[in-house]
Amino acid sequence: MDKQHFNLLLIFLIFCGLPIGTNIATGVDVVYAENNHTSGDESITTEYHITLDEAVEIQANASAPPITSIYSNDFTFVQKKNMRIINPVRLFGITFDVWEAPTIDSGTVYQFLGTTPIYVKDFVIGDRYNDSNVWFEIAYKSESYYIHSSSIFPIQITAVSDANVFELSNTDSHVFGQINKGKMMTVIDAETNWYKVSYNYWRVPKKRRYSLLS
Repeated sequence: MDKQHFNLLLIFLIFCGLPIGTNIATGVDVVYAENNHTSGDESITTEYHITLDEAVEIQANASAPPITSIYSNDFTFVQKKNMRIINPVRLFGITFDVWEAPTIDSGTVYQFLGTTPIYVKDFVIGDRYNDSNVWFEIAYKSESYYIHSSSIFPIQITAVSDANVFELSNTDSHVFGQINKGKMMTVIDAETNWYKVSYNYWRVPKKRRYSLLS
């Protein structure tokens, strides 16, 4: 069997839920798939005569990599430069304060009703207030003002280009998947150049997880 056909077979076995393991009895890591269909008490296995490390490398570099739900509860990160805030945003509360700067001592310059449409320009990091240092820079009367993040419902963003979804807020971290241009996401938190977002239940696993397969 050539490598291309083996890759397709291995991916098919993963998506069909067939267990993949190693032949420990021989003392050599040989990948096999155990068929759940049995004849009487006989269990049927198929050996592929490659090591577990070779199988891991094939899975990790396949054109359609395997996916897992192991990291489904973890937050993920996307770069700000690939996203656009969806405006106007919804406000949380009956009234809220508008600040001259993202600092407590800058003082409030306006007070808006909760029904006021707000156009957010960016997330900024400022003074800690209500357990968060994230503020929104807003546009009002051709000027920039600031509203604390506790006054606004979770922000929706949309991708302006295809983009990677990372485990951490740096491009050297693991890539859990990709989003296409136009994809909408909910912002959980923000950093200087990153958004922390909710992402898919199914994600591309880290290579080190493969080594735990047995």
